[in-house]
Amino acid sequence: MPAQFVAAYDKLLAEYCDQLGHESRDESFARVFRQLFAIVQEMYGEDADDAYGHSGPVTDNFEEYVDIVVKAGRNEDVRQLIQGLEPHWDHNLGYGQLGSAAYQSGDFSTAERLFTKLKDSMPNWQRSEHMGVLASIWNEQGNADKARQLLIDCLRGVVAEASEATGPDRELFEEWFQNHRTTYVQLFGDNKDELRKAGIPDSTLK
Repeated sequence: MPAQFVAAYDKLLAEYCDQLGHESRDESFARVFRQLFAIVQEMYGEDADDAYGHSGPVTDNFEEYVDIVVKAGRNEDVRQLIQGLEPHWDHNLGYGQLGSAAYQSGDFSTAERLFTKLKDSMPNWQRSEHMGVLASIWNEQGNADKARQLLIDCLRGVVAEASEATGPDRELFEEWFQNHRTTYVQLFGDNKDELRKAGIPDSTLK
């Protein structure tokens, strides 16, 4: 990162520390994040890539900022942040993070669009916890059959992969499987016969 950005970032952190006690920690954090993001938006080329990257300051502080502003009822701040980040987070991790933020802020149409984009581009989408959220959105929209089929497809996909897993991977596939199964039960009830008819076992470990 360029030296001027590092200096600006250090200055913002110092201001954040100075203001603690005069304003709440959440207020200070949100204010500094907005200032930081404004600086990042002025960057170009490789510097911008670094700032928006997986280990950059925006990514590192994104989830906490979203939590703070949603708790404060400032959902519009989240929508504006998503609009600013989406061109730079045009990848699977970005779709998931931005979709989760949109869902958290009540912007279900944006969450649906981003999670659908994730499903279309992620090779192993059936593993993703975001598919459970997408199913919940579809179910709330009145598309229960579509939501049910998505979860069944996720479960079948994980079962198929788990059948060839060995060692610690078996527990990982079981975790993904049970996450989707829990979502299915929450949305459609604990109907084991229905799942068995669809070829879905109770566990991938049996």
